[in-house]
Amino acid sequence: FVYFHQSLVFENAAWSWTDAQQRTLWFYAHVYPWAVRCFLHADTRVFVQLEGIKNSFAQKFGHDPDKIITVFPTVGPPMSPSDDDTPLDASVLRLFYPALPFAYKNHQVLCEALPQLGRPCRLYLTTPPVPGEGRPELVRLGQLDKAQMARLYHQCDALVFPSKVETFGLPLLEAALCGLPVIAADKPYARDVLAGYEGARFVDADDPAAWAAAIGALRCGVRYRPIDVSGRRSWDYLFEQLWKK
Repeated sequence: FVYFHQSLVFENAAWSWTDAQQRTLWFYAHVYPWAVRCFLHADTRVFVQLEGIKNSFAQKFGHDPDKIITVFPTVGPPMSPSDDDTPLDASVLRLFYPALPFAYKNHQVLCEALPQLGRPCRLYLTTPPVPGEGRPELVRLGQLDKAQMARLYHQCDALVFPSKVETFGLPLLEAALCGLPVIAADKPYARDVLAGYEGARFVDADDPAAWAAAIGALRCGVRYRPIDVSGRRSWDYLFEQLWKK
């Protein structure tokens, strides 16, 4: 059995191993595939989380698609925020993007889109503070724990998620389980995760004007019916397959 959770393998980006910020990405793109191949045999069953990853895996590694099994992760709704949480400023549009500061997470498109909005907003990020940045609309919070994440999911007006590469994109599901509006990059991973969720909108990952338009159309305080993923095969199915062996 192989449990596969790393989509950087499928990217052709020119990351450099000599750049400290890109070295890990280069490793996953160029060394990790070799390690994966060492574990693949004719009878190897591979577990992935999304259909798009299944198709990419079969194509790149030449593995039998019938031996690649899609299992959606079992994820409950984010915890409720505590009563003593200080409310975020409700006089502005509140956006949330939880992501590490990697280039493929595509923070830049949001930084370029926000000045085009024509309305006050705050974008809450989980990246470290940038000394001297001078942009009050960018609120860099650093790493958050589960309770802090829950606060943002429940108090913000939308999740924005322009990442170009994801193996799953857990914040998309967590936000949809809260009924939070989601604006996501128009990528297969996002459409897979958010399939059936009426609060999702998809935007060209590289178009700041399109992001500005989508964000500008948001209304404060709107919520949707939480996404229903009960019909998707999940961890229980995965362990059933292991026990059958």
